[in-house]
Amino acid sequence: MSGMPGRRRRLFFWLGFLLIASLPAGALFLAKPLFLDRAGAEAELLRRAAALRGAPPERAAAEVGRMVKAYLDTFRHVSRAEVEVRAASAERLAFTVSLPWSEVSAKQRRQRAEAMGRLAAGMLRSAGAEGVAVEVEVRRWRKDSAVRSDLVGRYLHDPGAGRGAWREAPSP
Repeated sequence: MSGMPGRRRRLFFWLGFLLIASLPAGALFLAKPLFLDRAGAEAELLRRAAALRGAPPERAAAEVGRMVKAYLDTFRHVSRAEVEVRAASAERLAFTVSLPWSEVSAKQRRQRAEAMGRLAAGMLRSAGAEGVAVEVEVRRWRKDSAVRSDLVGRYLHDPGAGRGAWREAPSP
């Protein structure tokens, strides 16, 4: 019976230790939804696009196109992609993304176009221009020429359905 208080003390010690150790782990688990939900570059772009609410759709599309291009140009040294806004009207916002010839993964090209299209569509929705379609045309530079490029695929985000579709271009 004399060993019982020592066991009880150890049990309380370990229970207290687990409780104290689990609190920071629980706080870290909840930290992202609590503090970082509306943080980051994409959230900042959505906030800037929301400031365009009430503007005419063609102006909102042009501003969203400029913001997306500026955002993607900041990461150009990583992605090596050249982004161009081809058209910005009340009906359509069209981008052309030119990739280096070494970009061989069709999956990565598709994911890049879909991410860009979803970002632009979300920004247009935040700006109040829901009826604007987003088109992302992906081109790849030829290995032998820096002037010509081949169409690789096209992503079209339909504002009515709220979904997009990727179409791979036929091989030359």
